[in-house]
Amino acid sequence: MLTARGPQHQEEDDDGRPASERRGALTGASGTPSGDTHVFEFDARPGPTFHPRTIRPASPIGYHGLSRVFVSAMRYLVTGATGFLGSHVARMLCARGDDVRVLVRPTSDRRRLAGSPVEEAVGDVTDAASVERAMDGTDVVFHAAAMYEFGPRDPALMARTNVEGTRNVLDAAAARGALAVFVSSTAALGPTGAATEDETYRSATEPHSAYEATKRAAHDLALELAARGRIRIACPGTIYGPDDPSRWHVPSLYAKGFIRVGFLPDMKMTLVHVDDCADGLLRIAEHGKDGETYILSAQIVTFREWFEGLARASGRKPPRWYVSEPALARLQPLASLGAPLVGLSRGLAGEAIAMSAGAHWAYSSDKARRELGWSPRALDEGLRDTLAWYRTEGGTRARVLVP
Repeated sequence: MLTARGPQHQEEDDDGRPASERRGALTGASGTPSGDTHVFEFDARPGPTFHPRTIRPASPIGYHGLSRVFVSAMRYLVTGATGFLGSHVARMLCARGDDVRVLVRPTSDRRRLAGSPVEEAVGDVTDAASVERAMDGTDVVFHAAAMYEFGPRDPALMARTNVEGTRNVLDAAAARGALAVFVSSTAALGPTGAATEDETYRSATEPHSAYEATKRAAHDLALELAARGRIRIACPGTIYGPDDPSRWHVPSLYAKGFIRVGFLPDMKMTLVHVDDCADGLLRIAEHGKDGETYILSAQIVTFREWFEGLARASGRKPPRWYVSEPALARLQPLASLGAPLVGLSRGLAGEAIAMSAGAHWAYSSDKARRELGWSPRALDEGLRDTLAWYRTEGGTRARVLVP
């Protein structure tokens, strides 16, 4: 079922073809539009009827005689659009004037999409038929939907969502010739040593959590399906920023003075602000290459550097004491026992500590910067932005900082 939201309107005679086949904008011999571009919407069958309107200049997609043909408005599908990252992708697309459709479950909280001119396709990535309906007529899909939880209460549901859901989306895109940008994770590549790794790396260790295992399986599936479909893969590091929905959000807790002791001071991790991650995904769609993987990591920092950055951004002093790796490993059984007392599953603490202790997550984004022109913000800027949101919006949710 498709329902319209916001000022978005349905075009007449939309027969489900991609926008690149339905619409075009003709420019002069220079092939470069200046100012507004006049767009003629037409049916490619005999006897075209032209409907002129004015839009912003768009990107060239090919040549037609002596003139270039420009897409007037690509149609995008975003899965996971009510979530943390997916909502930022949807809003960025809307802000630049694109046609945006979002796949949402009937029970999804739409607050992050409030005011955005998106078209809703009600369904679920685990339901292949609903995915296929949502995919009809789209040119590009950003597959950001995933179940992100440590110690999941329903590991089978996580596997269906993260692995089979990915299969459903990528199969539907391939059947329609649409480009798919799949949001994987550095968790799929696995923990590193102290040395910095790139997209070619794959850890030889077994996954330490159900999340890591399902993201690795989905990543491998995407690589396999890329042989017969237009698929590009993004591997973000740990995503942070305003309105993070996860359970233990360190910046918020630190700003409120709830964290006095740090942990794992020498462990390396890769961070990326949610806005920069969304921008990277759009750049992969526009400038990336089919079958390629791009790591989206703004900086590699140790936990000590992370806490020092939080101290600068919040005006508080950095921790004087840190829990070492051996001490954290000894605390794992106690953390698992105490988790239910604060409303958490026993497996959450165990899996989170297992992914953190004795490991680094040091990944380079040189490829994305070089090939996509991606330029993420500095850590201090991102932390100031994040903490400012929590001060003004009263955010109270939290996140364990693992990939």
